Amino acid sequence: GGDLRRILPRVAAQVLLWFTAVMITLTAATYYHSVNSFGADAHSYWLSGHTPNLYGLAPGTRDAFLYSPTFALAVRPLTLLPWPAFFALWAAVEAAVLVWLLKPLGFAWGAPCFLLCTTELFLGNVNGLFALVLLFGFRYPGLWAFPILTKILPGIGALWFVVRGVWRNAAIVAVTS
Repeated sequence: GGDLRRILPRVAAQVLLWFTAVMITLTAATYYHSVNSFGADAHSYWLSGHTPNLYGLAPGTRDAFLYSPTFALAVRPLTLLPWPAFFALWAAVEAAVLVWLLKPLGFAWGAPCFLLCTTELFLGNVNGLFALVLLFGFRYPGLWAFPILTKILPGIGALWFVVRGVWRNAAIVAVTS
């Protein structure tokens, strides 16, 4: 009796998580396929190496580049790849990061959590890479340059150094950004 009462909630939670993760993944894949949006965010990064005017498209427009010119320079070497290779590489790097981050959870919990991140992979956004910054950025403050040079708001985590009065780390963030 006692073992079943202890195990049943865990099994129920795993079944619910797996079901939810699979449904979200299938729904997202179907949607992005129907609107031809696989790699939509990554495509704007790739196009930054193929257009003379980074900001020629209005925000909210497909392929609008919403990042800093420094980010465009950083991804520039990758934009020399054909679009399918660029997206495959971008998605593979993000997938590897997510697998590595979720590995401590084990397969039963980590795999459905990975599936919950597939929308990130489908679009090719930068959020998986931001997770690495959150993990390592407090030890290596220069890493905060990446989110700050892509999107300003995720860099708010670097304000932790200012709040804590860790001025050396705050200066490293300022200099590298």
